[in-house]
Amino acid sequence: MVKKCICGSAIPFSKGKILLIKHKKLNVWLNPGGHVEENETPIECALRETFEETGIKVKVIDPNQRNGTYLTTDRAYELPKPIFIMHQNVEYKTETHEHFDLIYLVAPIDDKNTGSGEFEMKWFGEQEIDELETYDIVKASLHKVFDICKNL
Repeated sequence: MVKKCICGSAIPFSKGKILLIKHKKLNVWLNPGGHVEENETPIECALRETFEETGIKVKVIDPNQRNGTYLTTDRAYELPKPIFIMHQNVEYKTETHEHFDLIYLVAPIDDKNTGSGEFEMKWFGEQEIDELETYDIVKASLHKVFDICKNL
């Protein structure tokens, strides 16, 4: 039986560049993220994983936000939308997982936080994406992020 997992990930964007981490086991460049923990939302997961993996505190940017307002009542409120919802089949040594990854566009909270997390990390410009050691779907999603960020 395939295990189905909800994940929360982030694509940090600042000053025309995207922050990626070098994944230790896979040895490829990826955006920070991981499995949603018990009693955690995908947004909380994306923010936590970004901080753990990079040491940088970030906030969500919602390019779909309308006029700076979200729908809200006393019992419900609208959340920032992920920039992507990605379905991934992940092959581990002993089993396969289906990941349903909610990926959020984020930005550093301030410029003073330069980070020091668990992973090697680097900021990449759009012209560097095609040369990255990573998966084709990651390259395609990063190019799409650069296109979206041109309109922010």
